[in-house]
Amino acid sequence: MASMLHLPIVVEGVEDESQEKFVQGLGYRYTQGFYYYKPLPIPKFEELLSDHRRIDTQGIVYKQVEPMHIREFIDSNFVSDSMLNNVLGPVVFFEVQSGKIKVTRVNEQYFQMIGAEHFKEDIQKEFLARIPAEERSQFNEMLENSFLNPVSGADGMLHLLRTETDKLTVYIKVFYMQEKEDWRQYYCSLMDMTKIL
Repeated sequence: MASMLHLPIVVEGVEDESQEKFVQGLGYRYTQGFYYYKPLPIPKFEELLSDHRRIDTQGIVYKQVEPMHIREFIDSNFVSDSMLNNVLGPVVFFEVQSGKIKVTRVNEQYFQMIGAEHFKEDIQKEFLARIPAEERSQFNEMLENSFLNPVSGADGMLHLLRTETDKLTVYIKVFYMQEKEDWRQYYCSLMDMTKIL
């Protein structure tokens, strides 16, 4: 299957010349094992790699993709409505100050997730009102963890209230973006897990 997909294959565990010839006979170019080298100390390994004649890079392709920085999402010129509504999944941007959470932007998929009948509701509504009271401290902890870990953010499972009696089970991933005028700004992606769990 990997050959049909044109994926490079490394066959591991080659320990002697007969195994190496067998694997090469099957058409696999890259092999690894004690036949070539046993584990080496780092300085010896670096010395080995410094000799470019010993390294075969034929067929290895490295595609460099420019990373996207979450700060770019703050710029409304960068994020089109189409992108925000159709590509990212349910998304909420909000600001936090002294425990108060103010929603600044959501997309259509967020409204679809909580129910189309809520589409015309004021998005400035306190976001915590959608989280059951007993889970709000967990959400606040996620916010603090994402602030302390801006690269990896924070995540967890919570419930979101669609109505007073109907709630969704949601996987939430939160990233701290920046602080502006004493408000911490966050990006939050959501995934409805209600039907899966």
